[in-house]
Amino acid sequence: MRNVLLAMLNLEKHRIGWFWLAGLVCSLSGLGQVAVQFKDFSALGSDRAGKRSVLKGSDARQAANGMLEIMEAHVDLFNADNSLDLTIETPQCLYQNTTKVAYSAQGLSVKTGDGRLTLRGVGFSWQQNTSSLVVSNNVHAVLERSAFSRDLSPKGSTSTNASVSSPLHVTASRLEYAADEVIFRGQVHVKDETSSLDCEILRLRLGQGETRLKKVEAENKVVIQQGQTRATGARAAYDLGVGVLRLEGDVVWQLGSRSGTSSWIQVDSTNHTVLAGGSVHMVLPAAGFLQGGGTNTTKTPTSLEIDAEHFEYLENVESPKTTKAIFKGAVKAREPQSKLTSDRLTIEFKDTNQLHRVVADGGAELIRGKDQIKGENISYNVTSEEVTVTGQPEWKFENKRGRSQTVRFNPRTRSIKAERDVEVEMPTNGEFTAQLMPNRSGTNTVSTNQLSMVKVKADQFNFDENTGTFENNVRITDQKGLLTCGKLQLITGTSNQLQQLRASQDVVLIQESSTATGQLAVYNATNSILTLTGSPKIFTATQQITAEEFSVNRLLGTFNAKGPYKIQVSKEGLKKTSEGKSSLNP
Repeated sequence: MRNVLLAMLNLEKHRIGWFWLAGLVCSLSGLGQVAVQFKDFSALGSDRAGKRSVLKGSDARQAANGMLEIMEAHVDLFNADNSLDLTIETPQCLYQNTTKVAYSAQGLSVKTGDGRLTLRGVGFSWQQNTSSLVVSNNVHAVLERSAFSRDLSPKGSTSTNASVSSPLHVTASRLEYAADEVIFRGQVHVKDETSSLDCEILRLRLGQGETRLKKVEAENKVVIQQGQTRATGARAAYDLGVGVLRLEGDVVWQLGSRSGTSSWIQVDSTNHTVLAGGSVHMVLPAAGFLQGGGTNTTKTPTSLEIDAEHFEYLENVESPKTTKAIFKGAVKAREPQSKLTSDRLTIEFKDTNQLHRVVADGGAELIRGKDQIKGENISYNVTSEEVTVTGQPEWKFENKRGRSQTVRFNPRTRSIKAERDVEVEMPTNGEFTAQLMPNRSGTNTVSTNQLSMVKVKADQFNFDENTGTFENNVRITDQKGLLTCGKLQLITGTSNQLQQLRASQDVVLIQESSTATGQLAVYNATNSILTLTGSPKIFTATQQITAEEFSVNRLLGTFNAKGPYKIQVSKEGLKKTSEGKSSLNP
C-alpha cells in the first residue's frame, strides 16, 4: 500500500510539472490563457552598421499576438566603438521578439550619450535591427550649442553672448531617426533667444557614428527670422562643416528698411559673405548720389532699387569695420527721377553701416532729371560729395554738353571739374565769335535772338555756381571764327544764358580775314560790348592797328580804339582805300 501511495504521489508530481511546462509553452506561443511575467527583462539587438542595442524593463508580461509588454522600458544604443549613442525611456511599450520591434502610444524621452540632444514626444516605434526610431506626436527636442561640429560664433564675439550659448528648441508633429539622420516633419519650429526657423520638413544630418551635427536641411515654406531679418524660400541647407547657409526657391528677405528677392541666397558665416543670384532685386535706403543730397526736397522717405544678375556682400569685422555690397550683370539702380546702369556696382559701408563710397564699372551711365553722364567708371565719395567719371566720359548738364578724360561733379552744389581733352558745347545767342569781332562793314548783322551752339576745347574745365572756367590751350570755334587763349571764364545768368566772357593769357580772335590779339578780352552780353586790352592788336590783310584798348559795340556796330593808337597800312591797303573800299579804320 505504501508503495502504491508513493507511486501515485510521483505521478502527480510529474503531472503538475508537465501541466506547468505546457502552460508556459502555450503562453509564449500566444495559444494559452496563462499570463507569464519576467523580472529584469532584457533583449539584445544589432544593425548592419555595427551598432548594438539593449532593451531593458523592470518586468515583462505576456500580451496578445505573441507580444511582450515591457514596463519601465529603457533602450541603450551603442556605436560600433561601444560608445553610448542614445537612450530611450518610456513607462510602457510592447515588444515583438521575432521582429525586434518595440512600440507604444505613451510618452517617451530620448537623450544622446553626450547629453547634447534631448527630446520628448508621444507615441513611438523602435526598430532594433535598424536602430531606427519614429516618434508620432508632440515632438519637442532641445539641442545644445555644443552639438554643432564647429564654433558658429562670429569672430570677435564671446561665449557670454546669449544667442551663442542658448540651446535650440525644435517642435514638430513627427520625428524619424535612422542611421545618421534625424527628420522632423509637420509644422516644424526651431528657435533660440534671438532667431527662429519654420518649415514642414527639417533634416539633421549627423557625422557617421557621431552625435554632432554636420548639415541641416529645411524644406517647404521655409521662414528664417533673426532680429529684424526675415527670409523665406522653398528650401534651405546649412553645412556646419564650412559654415554656409543656402536658401533657394523664390527667396524673399527683409532687414529693417532693406529688402530683396532672388532665386537663391547663400550666407558664409566663416568668411562673413553673402551671395545671391538669379534675378536679384533689392530695395535700400536712398544712397544720395542719385538724388543729389540737399537737392532732394521731397519729404517722403525715398529708396534705392537695384536689379542685377548676381549679388555679393563682403564684411570685414576687423576694426575699422567695413562692408561691401557688389552687384554684377546688367545692373540697374534707380531712385525717384534718377537711375544708374552699369555692368558692376559696388556700394561700400564703414563703421555702423554708413554709406562711404559707390562705384559703377563697365559702361556706366547716370541719369538724374535732365542731367546725363556716362563713362567706363562712375564713383561717388560721400565725404567729398563728388562723383568722379573716368574712361572717356560724356556728359550733359542742363544746356551744356561735354566730354573729357575725367570729370568730377557735385550733385548737391552742381559744380563740375573736367580734365584732359576737354570739349564742351553750349548754346549762345547768334554766332559766338561774330559777337566778339568788329564787322567789316561796321554794322551789326548778327541776330542776338538766334540760338546756336559754341564748342570750347581746353585741358581743364571748372564750373561752380554760375561761372565756367576753361584753362590751358583754350579754343572756341563756331561757323564764323575762332578764339584761343590760356584761360576763359564764362559767367551765366539764372536762365543759363551767357552774361559775361573773360578771356586772358595770349588771347587770339580770328574771324574771316581779321585777327585780334591781346592779353585780356571781356565781353558783356547785356550791352554786347567787347573790350580788348594788354597790348591789343588787330590784323587784316591790309592793316595792323595797335592801341591801349579796343572796344566793339555789337548793338551800335561801332569800333573804337582808346589811348595812343597806331595804324599801319600796306600798299595793297592804300590802293583799296584810294578806290573807295571800306577798312577797319577807327
